[in-house]
Amino acid sequence: TLILSRRQRAEAFIDRLCGLAFRIGLPETLEGAEPEALSEAADTAAANANPRWASPIVWTAEDCERVLRAAIQNKI
Repeated sequence: TLILSRRQRAEAFIDRLCGLAFRIGLPETLEGAEPEALSEAADTAAANANPRWASPIVWTAEDCERVLRAAIQNKI
């Protein structure tokens, strides 16, 4: 049997997500994103957070919006 490392599983997962994003037409960058859309995206992300998932941190809408704004400004 093939046993993948944690890193290999993470990379495979990211590759699948990128493929899905391409197939459904999501942009590769946030360039040109409307600031108003960031609040909506952050609210949606926070509303869909599930503290039972394996993620050690559940972000608030404010956390998500801060990261999105930093990404648009190329700070991350």
